Amino acid sequence: MVEAGQAGRTRLWIDRVVLPHRPVLAMVLLACSLYLPCVWLRDLWNPDEPRYAEVAREMVARGDYMLPHLNGAVYGEKPPLFFWLGILAGRLPGIPSTSGTRFVSVMAALGTLLLTFHLGRRYGDAETGWLAALVLATSSMFVVHASSGVIDGTLTFLVVAAIATGLRAREMESPILWAAFYGLAGLAIITKGPVGLVIPGGLLLLLGLQEHGARRVWAWHPVWGLAIILAVAAAWLVPAIARGGTGYAQVILFKQNLGRAYQSWHHKEPLQFFLKVFPGSFLPWVVVLPTALYGAWKDRGASRASWLALTWFVFTFLFFSVISGKKTRYLLPLFPAASLLVALELRALLPEARRALSKWRQRVPLTLCGILLALCGLALAVAPFGPAARYVGRLRGLAPDQQAGMLRFSHFPGALALLLPGLGVVCLAMAALGSVGRAGKVGRASKVGRASKVDPDGRAALACLAAGWVGLVAWGQWVGVPALDIIKSARPLAEAAMTAAGPDGEMILYRTSYAGLFNVYTGRDRIDEMSGLDKAAGWLLEHPGAVVLTSAEDVERLRGKLPDLETVACRRVGYETVCAARSALTDGSPR
Repeated sequence: MVEAGQAGRTRLWIDRVVLPHRPVLAMVLLACSLYLPCVWLRDLWNPDEPRYAEVAREMVARGDYMLPHLNGAVYGEKPPLFFWLGILAGRLPGIPSTSGTRFVSVMAALGTLLLTFHLGRRYGDAETGWLAALVLATSSMFVVHASSGVIDGTLTFLVVAAIATGLRAREMESPILWAAFYGLAGLAIITKGPVGLVIPGGLLLLLGLQEHGARRVWAWHPVWGLAIILAVAAAWLVPAIARGGTGYAQVILFKQNLGRAYQSWHHKEPLQFFLKVFPGSFLPWVVVLPTALYGAWKDRGASRASWLALTWFVFTFLFFSVISGKKTRYLLPLFPAASLLVALELRALLPEARRALSKWRQRVPLTLCGILLALCGLALAVAPFGPAARYVGRLRGLAPDQQAGMLRFSHFPGALALLLPGLGVVCLAMAALGSVGRAGKVGRASKVGRASKVDPDGRAALACLAAGWVGLVAWGQWVGVPALDIIKSARPLAEAAMTAAGPDGEMILYRTSYAGLFNVYTGRDRIDEMSGLDKAAGWLLEHPGAVVLTSAEDVERLRGKLPDLETVACRRVGYETVCAARSALTDGSPR
């Protein structure tokens, strides 16, 4: 009787909790399997991850959570919400403190996937929501930033949450939901500036003007909505400016916002910049996007989902294009819109329509996606035996352990970690291409009245492609990225420098942009930065036993001034070989 009662309660729990929330559980499982390994399997990668992790660390070390610092100096480039979240995440059981910001990005990616599924289901159907989430989860730049400790993923989540809340508030005319919309926009602003309001606010305004005209705008309660946004921003900005002074206010309010928009001093790119970089960042699904845009434009009057996704995509793309400062990842907030567009196009493959794949709109993109998947799998399978292995062997500046770690995939059994997954991906790609070809023949046969027993739609092809891309991303996160960590991480070099300098020894950075990278691993709030050969050589001469961190080339230049300069360790860190060198000790000084 007790066992029967327990079984009944288990079935009741499954019926009431598990089954109604299957989409949420599936998204959690997908996001955790694809993105969560990065929290434990690799170190921080230069330049942005260690910088943001160090800002969070210095907040805790200083006890100052309002005015961010980096390498001991006031850091006015970004608002603090992302750093606060990173601090909280780093205190969770099992989460390394240096990976707190990366864990925030994983959770933001999960939230963005759930919201994208919700929007696709609400304005389309459940299949559209699933496809949109799957496309987003496997698009190249989303994968990168979902597993990186950078701000853009968190901004994207808050922007999408604001859009979803604002759309619902418009439909229900609910003041509470409008308050939530403005609160989310305020949080997005203290994550990465006014863009957190411009994108959701501009999108809702365009949709509202198109559907109702200007007369409905006041129903959005803009006056007290603006007061909510200002209150959220002022809760941080007022005490931060009180501590940082007018100099900090000028940087955070004007240089980092108006300056980047109209006359950027950094990452300044031409108007067409995103036309060049977006296709690569939205691989592999960019091959479907042209026909998806065409289909959404045709269906804009009949489908709310098409009009929403199209307006969202075009507005965000144009907004970032006209801004002076540009980086590829700035486009991340339009990825849910692009995924919805692709999902609406792929949705046509799922119904039992015998002519679904007889049109070039479906066959050509699926064929291109299958070919791309096959090429990726083939490249992975032959990597241990082809040019990739020889390229690794020719990399300069690799330490012995780095050389051995990179070349272990060139020999048995390490080569199997590339060969077997690559062949599996190729098989899935071939199955997808075969399904597309068979379905096309069925479509042509149906036009002349011939019957066929072959399933004419693209479900089998779509399933094979989805499995192949998810598998490829999972391999990259579980195997590929941890393997690259050996040439991307600065942790071993930082530890060698700390050992050479001693716990209280002096250390400087010479002509490098690694502020934050070595701070976070050495635990030092301040490492002086120097430029000028004579100045650095003179300082090292005056500080026996001090350690300098710089490039291998600059170590040789310094040795021209200081022949006794001792190289402690050199390692390749990303694209550059970085060395720790120690100045000569005075007689009798302990080594």
